Amino acid sequence: MFQSTFLTGTYNILFNFYLKINLVLMSKMLLICCSCLFLLACQPNKKTSDQCPLGEPTPIYSLDLPFVKSHSFNKTGQNSKEEIIFQDSLYLTIRQSGCEQIRQDYIFSLEPSPAANDQFWIQRSIELFGRLASYSENFYSFNQWADKINESKSEFRLTEPFEVAPQTFVKIDRIPSPEETKLIVSLLQT
Repeated sequence: MFQSTFLTGTYNILFNFYLKINLVLMSKMLLICCSCLFLLACQPNKKTSDQCPLGEPTPIYSLDLPFVKSHSFNKTGQNSKEEIIFQDSLYLTIRQSGCEQIRQDYIFSLEPSPAANDQFWIQRSIELFGRLASYSENFYSFNQWADKINESKSEFRLTEPFEVAPQTFVKIDRIPSPEETKLIVSLLQT
């Protein structure tokens, strides 16, 4: 009888020990699974190009155009970078990004002009967009942007987005350096 009670008691102890270990392991596994699900749920909602209203970014220019001297286009998801050198030596980089909110940055590489004020750069933006429109009638929309900026040029301030149409903004900025000035005209659609 003693042996049977001893075995039963030992069995109960081992069984309870086994259950405790399993419960601890199961609770750790449950915690790990819940943590993984939580982390996955916290990831930003990335949309694929087929879910974006305008699809993937596409190049605006190409080497097939007679006024383009050099061209490159690189795309990663909803972001792209296009670099163009025109026959008249104007150097332009276009960065496109966004899905729900579209952004295009036109980055012109120009001669340095360190002493120029805000209105100088705003006027220069108007001239450069007019120049882009002059290359071909297919690029007339640049003239429309130039007109929109020109209509409100006295209200523009560098680095501040200005609403030119409902939910459509233009931001003008510049990055000066001794070698060149980068004039950045950003078109933002929210």
